[in-house]
This record gives sequence, structure tokens and C-alpha cells, in this order.
Amino acid sequence: MSGTVTSITGPPGLLRSTGPGRFTFMVTADPGSDRPDMEVRLLAPDDTVAHTLHLTGVRINHGVDGPGVCRSGTDPSGVLEFRFLLNGPDRDRVRMTLSSLLGKTPADVLPAVQLLADLAPATGLVLAVRGGRPLTPVWRPEESEVRASPLVKMARWMVTFLQALLAVQAHALQRVIVPDLEQVTPEQVGELIQLARLLRGEEIRTTWTQITLTRGASSQAPADPEFGVLATNQIQVNLAGRQILLDDVQRRVLYHSARPADPHQLASAQPGDTVHLVPGSSAEATIAVVPAGDQAR
Repeated sequence: MSGTVTSITGPPGLLRSTGPGRFTFMVTADPGSDRPDMEVRLLAPDDTVAHTLHLTGVRINHGVDGPGVCRSGTDPSGVLEFRFLLNGPDRDRVRMTLSSLLGKTPADVLPAVQLLADLAPATGLVLAVRGGRPLTPVWRPEESEVRASPLVKMARWMVTFLQALLAVQAHALQRVIVPDLEQVTPEQVGELIQLARLLRGEEIRTTWTQITLTRGASSQAPADPEFGVLATNQIQVNLAGRQILLDDVQRRVLYHSARPADPHQLASAQPGDTVHLVPGSSAEATIAVVPAGDQAR
């Protein structure tokens, strides 16, 4: 930056002359200075605002002996950092860094992960005064950047997982947090996502090969060779070793057609005995979640 030096203050002995001069600087803005709050906006292809994310800990850095300014900050949960690199030697760029979600609540981190997951070549990112005008040009990622980004791929999968955790939290008294994903098996993830679908009211059709039931004290052996079976059980979620009980709902499975694997075993079974059943004319079953205590079909 060029200018005219009009006055100099500093330690005793400093040169006191004035006149034309040139200087370079690096400035880090004080996060506590009197400045409006900032936000990141994700713009849809038609330039409408798809997501808005408030930024905390915003800092503004200017380079030394070169053009460019960096505006950086994180989302309120502290998992997604943005760095807007502006007016540098290359085109304007945005760098994003995703930190570990371990121990965070899904409600806290979902907005940041959702914004990252929805990033696409036709979208744009802009830094703006919160509720006000943009501070930066719109940055539109290239298709190759999105396709090659491991962050975007991971975020798209993580959104489904976080939404499943939120569905569980809606029916749990315990605090649900994001577990260590290295301790969660793919089978557990699949079961959790399926449970979330059921908790949202969806019914799932499936097939079965064999079930084992315990005969109750008041139950009687069915007279027909084939019969329907309605089984209910308590829902307990295993998240990396933490057992989370959903006590206001239960899983209900309707086996549309069943028959005893051994008819003689069923006829002679006493209360408390186990009975093995196999599919009858249909192996179809319907799984649903119902309020606890609801036995209706």
C-alpha cells in the first residue's frame, strides 16, 4: 500500500521525517471488536438461500508483502471451519475443515454437516453480515472439486446417520451423542437407519425364514395349520457400547403366515416352552413401531 507519512510516533530516537513512503502490514482483527456478526450462506442454483450458518470466532487476516485477505470462522458447534481466501494471486477460494463429531449432539452438528452435504457445482457460498449484505463474492465450486472432495462424500452419508440419531433422541430420556464411528459396525448403522424410518411412521416389508417364540400361560395352540403371528418387543439401541432404551414405543412384527416346524411340538408345548415356526404359504412380514402397550394390528 502506498501513501504519505504525515506523522510518526514510537520509541525515543525514531526517525521523525515525513513525506511519501511505502509500507506493508499484517493485521489480525480483534474478535471482540465492534463488528457485526457474520454468517455463511449456501445459495441454491437459482441463487435463493438454501442454508444459513452463523459463524463464531471470526478473524480477518491480511497478508504481508502481497495481496489477499483471509476471513475465517467456525460454526457454533465448532466442527466446521471456513476460510475465505480473497483477492489473492489465484481466484478466490474457500477452504473448509471438518473436525471430529465425537461426543457432540446430532442437533448441534447437523446444520453444518447438512450445508457441507448439499454443496454441489451449481451452488454457491458467500460470507455475509448476519441478516445483511454479502461481504464476499459468491464462490461456486467446480464439479471436479466437489466430486473429488472426501468431505462432501462423508457429509452426505453422515447426514442420514445424524438424522437417525435425532429420531432416537425424540424417544429416549438419555442424552444421545455422536459415537466413535470406529466402534460402530456397518450392521449397527444399518439397523439404526432402519429404526429411524420406523420411528417416523414407516412400515417395512420383509421376509423371514424361522422364528422362535415362547408359549404364554394363556395362549392356545392354533387350530389351523397356518396362522398369523403378532410379536412385540422392547426397543434398545446399541451405540458403541452404550445401551439406549426407548421406553415409549415398541417394535411390532406381523408374520402374515406361519406354521410350526414340528406340529407335534406345538401341540404338546406347555407355558414357557419354546416353539419353532417357519413360513407358511407366505414368508412376508411387516415391521412397524407403535406406542408402548399397543397390541392392535
